[in-house]
Amino acid sequence: MMTEAEEKEKYPNCVRLAAASEEHRTIMEFLDGIDPYELAHYQHDDGVDLMLPVRDKQRVVLEYLGVDPVELENERRAILENIRG
Repeated sequence: MMTEAEEKEKYPNCVRLAAASEEHRTIMEFLDGIDPYELAHYQHDDGVDLMLPVRDKQRVVLEYLGVDPVELENERRAILENIRG
C-alpha cells in the first residue's frame, strides 16, 4: 500500500482531482444545466474578435482545477496496471 506522499508523487493529477471532487461535481452540474449553450474561447486579435472552436466541458473544468487530462488518463492506466499486477 502506498503512502499519501507516494501517491501524490506518482499520481499527482489523480490526487489533485480527488481533492477537488466536490468542486468538480458542482462545476460540471452547472455546466450541464447550461447544456444548450456551447463553450467557446473568445480571443481579441488586432481589433478583431475571434470565436475559437467549442471546447469540451470536462476539459475546461480539468484545466481550471489544474489537472492535465492526458496525464490524468496515463495515471489512471498506470493505477489499473498496478492493480492487475
